[in-house]
Amino acid sequence: MSRFSPASLRSRLLLLVLFAVIPAFLLTIFTNWNERRLAATEVREEALRLARLAAADQEQLVEGVRQLLLTLARLPEVHDGAAAHHAPGFAAAPLRRGRAPLGRCAALGESKQGIHRVS
Repeated sequence: MSRFSPASLRSRLLLLVLFAVIPAFLLTIFTNWNERRLAATEVREEALRLARLAAADQEQLVEGVRQLLLTLARLPEVHDGAAAHHAPGFAAAPLRRGRAPLGRCAALGESKQGIHRVS
């Protein structure tokens, strides 16, 4: 009688163990694959959320700069070059209060020469 004949007790026990272990092994592999897929989806969603948050922050910054420039454009001191020399700090306070990204600002006349500079 051969050592691993299909009729032997040893081969039947080996087949029984394999039939019990293989499904558990396949289930483990499938679960791991599924968890990796879900984790990749979560990472993509989180990256998209962070990108949208950064875009919203940039949009707020651009809107703040636009509002500041509109406000500065309405000031008569910006349009009158001589008045800027008499009021050197006319726009310095709004720029220094809570507007750290706007640390420097300059107003240019029609000749593109600096009229007033806030730093």
